[in-house]
Amino acid sequence: MLKTRTGATLSLLLADLLAGAWRAAPPAPQFFTAEETADLETVAPLLIASGGGALAFWKIRATTLKETAFAEDFKQTYRLNTLQAVIHEREIEQVVWLLQQAGVEPILVKGWSIARLYPEQALRPYGDIDLFVRPEQFAAAEAVLQSEEGRKFFVDLHRGASHLDTEPLEDLYARSQVVNLGETSIRVLAPEDHLRVLCVHYLHHGAWRPAGLCDIGLMVESFGRGMDWDVCLTKNRKRAGWIACTVGLARELLRADLSGLPAQLRTKQLPRWLVPAVLKEWENPVAVRHVVPPPLSRKLSRPLETIKAIRRRWPPNPIQATIVMNGSFNEWPRIIFQAGNYAARTAKFLTGLPWKISEK
Repeated sequence: MLKTRTGATLSLLLADLLAGAWRAAPPAPQFFTAEETADLETVAPLLIASGGGALAFWKIRATTLKETAFAEDFKQTYRLNTLQAVIHEREIEQVVWLLQQAGVEPILVKGWSIARLYPEQALRPYGDIDLFVRPEQFAAAEAVLQSEEGRKFFVDLHRGASHLDTEPLEDLYARSQVVNLGETSIRVLAPEDHLRVLCVHYLHHGAWRPAGLCDIGLMVESFGRGMDWDVCLTKNRKRAGWIACTVGLARELLRADLSGLPAQLRTKQLPRWLVPAVLKEWENPVAVRHVVPPPLSRKLSRPLETIKAIRRRWPPNPIQATIVMNGSFNEWPRIIFQAGNYAARTAKFLTGLPWKISEK
């Protein structure tokens, strides 16, 4: 891992900068030395690239760090997010209204549904619009989004909850809540379901965005005391372990307050490999594996490029590989899941290879 002038890792400095940043009055950063402050110049691009620039501004806005050069970059990110939040809200209103007019009742997940809980929505940037719809309404929803009006929006449409949740969809709808956005009523997940989906989504993407863990900290501090944890954790012990570990990461790395949570969550012991794996990801938020690489089929005419592309895919992120392979977060070596994930992806590519070659 990259080291700072004082010997600490940059990712730990980054964690300190984001600790409690979701609160209306976040705690001041714990670093004070000139060397550590200078190291923030290196951390700043990492935070901005991973969506945490506005949160960093929120954290230091009332401290002496607000006078530093990198603070201006955070401030500009915050201002840009403020403008984008207004645009995104209007787009969400229009999309949901169009779907409702077609008889489709979507559930909005992530994005605005979590951003609205922050002290200011600019603190939580988001891009596309994630929607769950009932399977029987999926075709109608697709038709709306492929229409002339619908094509201008970036929507990630899920048939049910897709890979993000295994709970019965009708249970999610029954527990969901309706909130207002402008003049439109928007259906969002209940806190118990929303936290579970956020945890699975965060792990599924390899825990590479430090700002994403702030969502977990915000949820447990806002709803943890009154949450029905039996509903959140479900009867699926493996997924319950995923959620407990994600909540534990928010405690260990971002000092989230878990005082109102059940003992099994407050005292959860994380696997020894997990925190180091997360910190490694945080140091390179724009790593190649976080960007969807070009299909290998495009490189078949260039063997050297094909070999390089295959190499870039190894090793898979250990957190992501565990989730994809439906593994448990325990002390077992992650190589088991990484190899399985890698083999499955390679097999999928090779299975379709004859067809891809015939196209050329």
